[in-house]
Amino acid sequence: MTKCGWSTRGRPPRPQKRAIAEGWIGEIEGIDLTLRFLTDKRLEAQRLLRLTSQVALLMPTIRADT
Repeated sequence: MTKCGWSTRGRPPRPQKRAIAEGWIGEIEGIDLTLRFLTDKRLEAQRLLRLTSQVALLMPTIRADT
């Protein structure tokens, strides 16, 4: 991957070609960084959901009738 997140094989996708032509590389890098951050956040949230969705089933206690 290059600095902008594009594959080194082949040409950049069409919108990124326009970004290069218009001088918007910083914008594209910011969007790529945001997308990576959001992907990581989503994966972390899914991991935490798996960890916290378990219910602890403890041994039942016998109550004394009073």
